Amino acid sequence: QARSAWVVLLLGQLPSHRANLHRTFQQVGAGTLGNDFTDRYEEWEEAYVEYLEGISSSDESEQPEPNQGATLLDMVDEKERLLRRFGIDDLFAGMKAQENAVATALFGVLANEIDGIWQPTEGSLQLKKGPLSDAADDEEKQKRFALQTVLECCLAGNLFDAGAAAAVAGVADISNSKQTFERSSDQTGPSSSHQTGPSALDATALGETFAEARKVVRRVGDEKGAESGGRASGWRFDSFDALADRATTRPWRRVVIFCDNAGADVMGMTLLARTLAGLGGSGTKVVLASNESAALNDVTHCETVAFLNGTRCAFPK
Repeated sequence: QARSAWVVLLLGQLPSHRANLHRTFQQVGAGTLGNDFTDRYEEWEEAYVEYLEGISSSDESEQPEPNQGATLLDMVDEKERLLRRFGIDDLFAGMKAQENAVATALFGVLANEIDGIWQPTEGSLQLKKGPLSDAADDEEKQKRFALQTVLECCLAGNLFDAGAAAAVAGVADISNSKQTFERSSDQTGPSSSHQTGPSALDATALGETFAEARKVVRRVGDEKGAESGGRASGWRFDSFDALADRATTRPWRRVVIFCDNAGADVMGMTLLARTLAGLGGSGTKVVLASNESAALNDVTHCETVAFLNGTRCAFPK
């Protein structure tokens, strides 16, 4: 039953994959992808459906050979292998480019907000004027609040993961927005002019939705919500105090951060890297790590470099 449930889930993603096919073709173009890109996609989909239906119909009490569908990881690995077999190196390239462009526009707004809480004087850990107080004994409070704000941005960014369309739709439900934030899962035709997913949002719309997502992931919960049966604490597992104690008293001088997905995810990781570099002070090195080649909607190294260059242009600070 578990294997069959995963198969149903993966088959249900195919309409979204078709929409991403058209986004990528429009974004990258036939000159790079080839005029037969759509034909190769259809061949891939046929092969992948055949694979999924085959492992779904097999006896789940039997243990299949490695890479033959025993786990969800096997199914995803086979998906990527078949994509490469049919010459589709990056099905999500168009969507990632669109989301990175929107996240670039949003980056400066969030970076300014964090800098308004705390930022170091260049080359040192001296306190720069912030909204709480200029007193030296308030510096740690400002650092902790800045770090908490960054982590909340990271968590909110993760809601926009292309693999979590339901979470994105949940944000729309919470805000009672009239916008549609599903990833065009009902789209099967060649036209993508009516896409309504996050990749089609402009910076203002994403900013509004991102603000709603941040409300969901705030560390400090809603006391009124707790009175009506909700949780007073916003984070179910909260080790922030230990993290902040270390970051503000013995900050890390060498940090590696894996970026994960494109768009709001890599934006959040960049904000985190920026803050950790400031807390560490002069000489601190923070590395943003990403995949060399495409896998699902994970941001690649080249895309990460392009995103960082874009943020430098949009937000020189």
